[in-house]
Amino acid sequence: VYATDLLALQLYNQGVEASSVGNSIMAARLFERATRLDPTFADAHYNLGVCYYDLRHYDKAAQAFKRVLERYPN
Repeated sequence: VYATDLLALQLYNQGVEASSVGNSIMAARLFERATRLDPTFADAHYNLGVCYYDLRHYDKAAQAFKRVLERYPN
C-alpha cells in the first residue's frame, strides 16, 4: 500500500474494513475519497474497482482498473 497522504491511507484502511464485512457501498465511498486525496494511490483505485464491480457499476470499475494499469503497466 503506497499512499502519499495520511488521511487517504486512513480512508483506505476503513474501506478495506467495510469491504471485509460486505459493505461495498460504504467501501466504495471511502475508496473514492482516498483516491480524490491521493490520485496516485493505486491500491485504492484497485479496491474501488472491485467495489464497483461488486455493485455492477461495470463502466466505473473499468475506469478504476485503468487507473491502476496507468500507474503500474506491468
